[in-house]
Amino acid sequence: MRPRAWHITQVRATFVTLLACAAALSLSGCVTEVDNPRGVPLPKQKETQRSKLPTKPAGKTSERSPREPAEVVPPGQLPPLPDGEIARRADSPTLTSRVQVAVVPLGVISYDGQTLPLVSPDGRFIAVQQGQPPAWQTVLAQDSAPLPRQTRVVIYQCTPTGVQELSPVDPLPDGLLLGRDATNDRFLVEQQRPDGSRWIATVSWVTGAAKWISQGTDVAAHAVFVGASDSGAIAFTRRRQGIDGANLVLQARDGTEAQLPPTIGTFAFPMPSSAQDVIFATHVTFDGVSLVSFGATTTSGPKLTGPLATRRLTDAKDLFTAYQMFAPLQPSVSTASPSQTDDPQGLFIHPTRGRAAIYAPRGNTVTNLPARTIAAARYEDSTNRGYFATSPQGLVFVPDAGLGSDEQFARVFAGPYVPRVVTWDGVPTLMLFGPDKRDSKRLEVLRMRVQ
Repeated sequence: MRPRAWHITQVRATFVTLLACAAALSLSGCVTEVDNPRGVPLPKQKETQRSKLPTKPAGKTSERSPREPAEVVPPGQLPPLPDGEIARRADSPTLTSRVQVAVVPLGVISYDGQTLPLVSPDGRFIAVQQGQPPAWQTVLAQDSAPLPRQTRVVIYQCTPTGVQELSPVDPLPDGLLLGRDATNDRFLVEQQRPDGSRWIATVSWVTGAAKWISQGTDVAAHAVFVGASDSGAIAFTRRRQGIDGANLVLQARDGTEAQLPPTIGTFAFPMPSSAQDVIFATHVTFDGVSLVSFGATTTSGPKLTGPLATRRLTDAKDLFTAYQMFAPLQPSVSTASPSQTDDPQGLFIHPTRGRAAIYAPRGNTVTNLPARTIAAARYEDSTNRGYFATSPQGLVFVPDAGLGSDEQFARVFAGPYVPRVVTWDGVPTLMLFGPDKRDSKRLEVLRMRVQ
């Protein structure tokens, strides 16, 4: 008898809904720990998901461990981010309490109102999903997924002073779905097929040429680049049509693969960690959603080992919850760390704490970012190490020394910006995306550099 399918209701998301997610993970000892369970309700079709919960100032530090939540706030109750002008532009550096930055407005780009853009790690290109947003069955790669016939992917080039749309030599066909990650040379896309299968490809930023990395009759989905930046390794999930459980797949540059099947339930939404040899995935079962870490190497052929550690985060039993944990993140420019360590870590949006958080599987610990942070990106330069994060207070910087506190952060400027950390002209730089107050299907793009 075929197991019951993971239930999903077709819904419509907005920019604010998507910001209620985030990602990542790390290594060691096979341990399981459970956080306070709360489900994540689905928004209704064609309805904006905004909360009525008012924003509250951070309270005084309590005796509670800084690694534990002061309160549990489901993502569905995250406060809406402020409307209006999304940035205070600066032709010269802007001094905050602890961070000095220079901001250059690059213009606006159109998108579908649902999927955040991809950025090349060198900051030269942006890929955007435009047109009619795909149905949630399609986003989650379910058997009932309709074809996204009115969806298209568009490439923009970033110059020192602006963005301009490109016309690639090989035009991208309509119906492509923007993937989850990018390198300096290529970005990921997926294609829902008429026979119910789903394929994965990488696309050249310059020419638009596609290289298919997973074809056939199976459903392959939600790919990310993993390992060293030049390894060409990719992690994704794959399942047979009509079967709920998806395997975790690690594919090397030459196309060889390693797979791990779930003992129960399904794997979903793999993510790299801050270490080159550890990856993460969510594990969705009838007991809830967990973060699971695995060893992943491709030096002598692809190899997956583990699970190394498991931490259950919620009793919610649906793929949408797993999707929300990572949707605001692009691994190569959100979770990547220039300083590779033996203690891998990962960034995600906690489904019950209602904030961004960092998972360290070696100690099986979760460390909070400030309350109600809904997107974040790892930042490191010669003097600063920490996370830029999107919050009701605007864009903030949380130094490593301030992790676990709701009060130790510097407000950079007002506005609901989603940060991506790139290397522009060899210097750590942020690309920021925020909603255009005049058009809900346009994003304003800024480039920001810490002085």
